[in-house]
Amino acid sequence: MKRFQFLGTLTRPAPAAAPIAPFPINAVSRALMVGAFVVYAGTGHLESGLGHWPWIALAVLAAVQAGIQVAFLMTHRDPARLMRTWSVVLPIDIAVLNLGAAADGASLSVLSIVAIATLYTSSAMFRPPYVIALGALSAVLLFAAHGLTDVPHGTVSVWTLGLTAAVMLGVGFFSANRGVAEQALRERLIQAQAREHRHAEELGEALDAARANEARFEAFAANAPALLLLFDPEGVPIYANQAAGRLGSLGRDAVLETLTSGLAPTDGDATRDAIRHAIGGEVVELEFRAPLGGVPRDVSTIFFPVGSGAGAIMTDVTGQRELAARLERAREMERLGTLAGGVAHDFNNLLTAVLGNIYLAGGEIPAESPARELLAEARRAAERGAGLVRQLLAYSHFEFDRVEPVEISRLIAQTLDVARPGLDAAIEVRADAPVAAGCVTGNFGALQQVLLNLVLNARDAMPAGGCLTIRYGRVHIDGTYAAAGIDVRPGTFHAISVSDTGTGIATDALAHIFEPFYTTKPVGKGTGLGLPTALGILRAHGGWIDVETQEGAGSTFRVLLPVAHPGEERAAA
Repeated sequence: MKRFQFLGTLTRPAPAAAPIAPFPINAVSRALMVGAFVVYAGTGHLESGLGHWPWIALAVLAAVQAGIQVAFLMTHRDPARLMRTWSVVLPIDIAVLNLGAAADGASLSVLSIVAIATLYTSSAMFRPPYVIALGALSAVLLFAAHGLTDVPHGTVSVWTLGLTAAVMLGVGFFSANRGVAEQALRERLIQAQAREHRHAEELGEALDAARANEARFEAFAANAPALLLLFDPEGVPIYANQAAGRLGSLGRDAVLETLTSGLAPTDGDATRDAIRHAIGGEVVELEFRAPLGGVPRDVSTIFFPVGSGAGAIMTDVTGQRELAARLERAREMERLGTLAGGVAHDFNNLLTAVLGNIYLAGGEIPAESPARELLAEARRAAERGAGLVRQLLAYSHFEFDRVEPVEISRLIAQTLDVARPGLDAAIEVRADAPVAAGCVTGNFGALQQVLLNLVLNARDAMPAGGCLTIRYGRVHIDGTYAAAGIDVRPGTFHAISVSDTGTGIATDALAHIFEPFYTTKPVGKGTGLGLPTALGILRAHGGWIDVETQEGAGSTFRVLLPVAHPGEERAAA
C-alpha cells in the first residue's frame, strides 16, 4: 500500500498543468509509428537471424498501442483520470521507443530522438521527480540500446556515455528550471491575487462607505425642514430635495419655478447675484419675498460654494417674521398699557376730587336752583370718565376682587339674558352650549363683561340684522400651535366662540383691534377700549382671544380659558 502511495505522490501533476489531448494528433502519430515499424520490418532493415521475433514484436507493439488508444478513449473526458493514464503511458512509450532503437542497431536511432522528445513532453504535465525518473529510464534503455554496439569488444563507448549524461543533465536542468519558473509564477500569481483581493476589499469598503454617506444624505435631505439646492457652474439648479415643512408641501418644482422666473425683478437680480458670488467662493445670506403657493412668503436663503458650483439652504421664515411683528405689537401695547395705567391712576385721583366736590356742591345748592341740573350733568360726565379709567386699569393690569369657580354654561346663559334686551329683533340668536360645560377659575363679572362686549360688537356689525351664534367646545393646544402666538399656551382650554354674519373686519384694521382707543365705529359709538379690556381680563385668567374674519362675511371671536382642575369643578357643583 505504501508502495502505491509513493507512486501516487511521484506522479502528481505539475501546478496548473493540463493533460495533453490524446486526440487526434497523438492518436495519428501512434498509428504512424506502428505503420513505420511494419514498413521498417518488411523492407528488411532489421538485423538478420532474428526469425519471427520481429513480427511478434510488431504484433505486441500494435496490441500495446491499441490498448493505449482504448485507455485514452475511456478517460479523455476526465482530466484527472487522463493524467493518471498519461503517467502509465509515458514509461511504456519510452520503453517501446528505446527497444525499437535497440532493434534498429544504429548508434543514434531516430527512435531515440523521439524518446527524448517524449521525455521533454512529459515535463509539461508532471512534477520534476517523475520527469527525472523517466529520464533515468530513458538513459538506461539508451545505454542498453547503443552501449554495446559502438565497439567490437562490448565496452561502453564515450559517445554513449556522453549522450546518456547529456540526456540526464538536460532533463534535470529543464525540470528544475521549469519548477523554479512555475514557483516564481505561482508566487507572482498569489501576490496578484492577494493584491486583487485587497483592492476588491478596499473597493467594497469604499462603495459601502459611499452608500452609507448617500443614505445619510438622503435621510438628512428628506427630513430637513429646509429646501436644499445645488447649482451647476452656470447657476442652473440641478438638485432639489423634497423638503419637510411649508416649502416641501408646495413641491420642489413649484419652488424652483418661482426662483427662476417668479420673483420680483429686484429679488430676482439679488438671487442671481448671490448664486454667482457663491460659485465664485463666497457665502451670501439673502432674504426675499416669494409668491409660493399663491401666498407671499418670507424666504431666508444661505448661498455657499460647492465644488465648481454652488449650494443653497432655503427656509420659510414667514411665521417667524409674523411672530416677531406680533411680539413687537404686543410690546407696543404693553408700553401703551403701562402709560395708560399711569395716566388712569392720576386721572382717577382727579376724578375722585371732582366727584367729591360735585357731591358736596349739590348739597349746598337748593333743589329749585337751575345750577343743580348743571351739576348733575357734570356728575354723569365724571362718572363716565371713571368708567373709562376702570377700563384702562383693567387693560393695563386687571385685578380680581374675588376668585371663584365659574360655570361656563351659567356664564353663557346669564350673558345672553343681559344682552337680549339690547338686541334688534332682526338678529337671530343661537346658543350651542351644553349644560355640563365645566368650570374656569376666575371672576364671573369680569368674564361676563368680556362675553357681553363680544355680543354687543357682533350686534353692531349687523345693523340690518343677521345671525348671532354662541358655541362652546374644548380644544387641546399643542406646542406647534402654541408657538404661533404671543398669548397662546399648550394645554386643554374651554373655547367660547361668538360669531356674526355681519360686515367683517378689514385686513388693515385687523392688526389694530386690540390697541387701546382704536375703533372702527363712528364717533360717539365706541371708545376703542372694549376689546383691549377684554384681552386684559382674559390674560389675567390665563387665556386669550382668537379672531377669524372675512370682510363682508362676518367674524368669529373665540375666547379660550384654561380648564379648571377636577377639584375646582366639584367645588362649583
